[in-house]
Amino acid sequence: MAVSETTVGWGILLAAGSVTAAVIVNGAMGNYEDSKGQAYGSASNVASVSIAGVSAALVAPKEAKVDPVGEAVAHGTVATKTFTITNDSNISDAYVIDSVAANGGNVTGVAFTPASGAPIAASIASTVSPTVAPGGTIGVTVNVATAGATIGTAIDVVLTVKTTAKSENGTQSATGNAYIWVARGPELSGTSANFSSSLPSGIPSPLPVDEFVDGAHAAAAEPGSALSFELPFINVGDAGATGVSTQITLPAQLSPVAGTLSLHATNARSGKPASAITDAQMKVNGNIITVTIPRVDPDIAVALTWGAALNASAALGSTVHDTAIINAAGVPQVTATPAAVFVGAMNTVYDAIGGSAHPIGGASVALVDAGGQPAKLSASDHGGNPFTTAQNGTFAFALPGMTGHEDDYQLDVSAAGYLNRRIKVALVAGGGGTTSTLTALDGLPLATAGGFGLTSGSVSVSDIPSFYGNVPMFAPQALIVSATTDRSVASAGDRIGYNVTFGPGSKPLSDPGDLNLTLPAGFGYARGTARLNGAALEPAINGANLAWSVKELTQNNTLTFDAVILPSVSTGANLSTQIQAKAVLPGATLTANANVSVSIVGGPLSSRSILTGRVFTDHGHDGRFVAGDTGVAGVRIYLEDGESVLTDHDGKFSFPAARPGMHVLHLDPITLPAGMHPYHGFPVTDPRSVMRLVHGIFDSGLMSDVNFAVDDAKAH
Repeated sequence: MAVSETTVGWGILLAAGSVTAAVIVNGAMGNYEDSKGQAYGSASNVASVSIAGVSAALVAPKEAKVDPVGEAVAHGTVATKTFTITNDSNISDAYVIDSVAANGGNVTGVAFTPASGAPIAASIASTVSPTVAPGGTIGVTVNVATAGATIGTAIDVVLTVKTTAKSENGTQSATGNAYIWVARGPELSGTSANFSSSLPSGIPSPLPVDEFVDGAHAAAAEPGSALSFELPFINVGDAGATGVSTQITLPAQLSPVAGTLSLHATNARSGKPASAITDAQMKVNGNIITVTIPRVDPDIAVALTWGAALNASAALGSTVHDTAIINAAGVPQVTATPAAVFVGAMNTVYDAIGGSAHPIGGASVALVDAGGQPAKLSASDHGGNPFTTAQNGTFAFALPGMTGHEDDYQLDVSAAGYLNRRIKVALVAGGGGTTSTLTALDGLPLATAGGFGLTSGSVSVSDIPSFYGNVPMFAPQALIVSATTDRSVASAGDRIGYNVTFGPGSKPLSDPGDLNLTLPAGFGYARGTARLNGAALEPAINGANLAWSVKELTQNNTLTFDAVILPSVSTGANLSTQIQAKAVLPGATLTANANVSVSIVGGPLSSRSILTGRVFTDHGHDGRFVAGDTGVAGVRIYLEDGESVLTDHDGKFSFPAARPGMHVLHLDPITLPAGMHPYHGFPVTDPRSVMRLVHGIFDSGLMSDVNFAVDDAKAH
């Protein structure tokens, strides 16, 4: 006999009133076939077994401790923790939230989150979740506000749920917990903080975000030059800053250089490059630079760099800067302190005559307060007060702390071989920055704003962080003038010969110069006697003032001329001639002064008229005394009354006590040196005549010479 199929069953005794989860049916059947092929069969009775329904649930996670990095939530925000309920029973079930607690936080909402469909807000002990099949899951979100929590602490969120289906074992509950680390939120800071391995415990204070140009807060640049800019910042918070965007607006004077925009990130604690900015986007649209970074994690330092050119049209002496604004989700907007670009050159001590090509190294530059003490600076780019200039003549001071009104200081500058400088520095802080006004206290010119030209007025620059101005230095003898007379004691009627030397001192000046001379009352210029470096050059005459001009002061000049003491001069007076030399530099004037005195003695000559003149060789045969002509000594000149005088070594003569009125002067040809002859045939009004008629002695208070021209050629 063979059994073709067998069903084996088992059973369990159920208590009265139980819930059936499933029924198991069991039976047995046998088949037999004999040797003749006859088939037989038999089946047992069917036995059934009912399985009881049992409730069970599992809530995850169940955390043992907090993860300060992975579970960090910015303080003041609402954190969401997600739990999962697993139906661990043999029947379909639904759940209610029995309790939820957040130690140190405030639960603001609970919701069931089915795999499909919208979240279902849940009320404690009343809202029933959707039905979950055995082995299935449903999520629960718990929102916790952290505003009242303490930064640096953990919030333990505990969720307890209960089953709702009827089961053999009744209502069951399950509990899970998840932590929240209350962290400092994202916070953007400047990068000067000490973010290193020795970072102290606690929360570092954020610093202002500063922009830099050529590695400093400020730079001076000539129009047309290129500059390098950098905008660095760091997330000093404990949570990542998301949606970080930076917009930089360049002023019209700056143009971005194509291909120079770049972005770098560094872990401030490890010093190693960070790769958290791979999805950043950068673009330049005209003068606007925009950079977006999806996320900047804590301790990540970001540096945005770009190049810009200072336009050739930028005005010297002006200050320009851009505007940089940084935004991030949940972070207050940050406006960076801009880097200042001063157009031109600043903070250079230089030789005023040599200009920018002659900086002065080793000069001492001191900023002095009202009490005469070195000013207390808020910071210094290079340190030191007084400051010693570098070989290129540069110095650097940060501005002192401002008081809100005008703060006055003195800039004292000294250098070997130069006059000391003292300059008033008036600082005024305003909404657009600090204004510095320089005023010379030593009477010497200042440098123009942003340049090396000179000006006699004050110089102001605005919106500056650390500039005072270029300082021109002058040699003690940048301009010289001296004067002598051929006699220091004279009386009325005497003829005074002046010799004046003026010109540059230690360095030639390729600038025009003026010599101004004021004769004292009672002195009259003898017209036609002036010689500049031996060449005739009449002055511009304005009363007692005589003025000569030269195109360049590349060398010392010698000026000679004569003056006659008039009869009106007072006996016993000591009369001084005032002389001033000027060098007319671009934007300023240098001056040097001298004087020379003559004492007047009395005598019978003081009440008489005076006749003066000269006998000279007339090489040009035109009767005029010009360069190349020379005076003839030892020639006798007669008056009509027989009185006579001899010419001196310069050919000059004088009748200091002539009677008032008309006179006739006659040259004695016999006294002429060999080879010299008088002219013939010229009227008495011509210097080539041997007889001269003098109608009057004075002309507008000045002595007119009565000259005689003689010929050194063959006799006529």
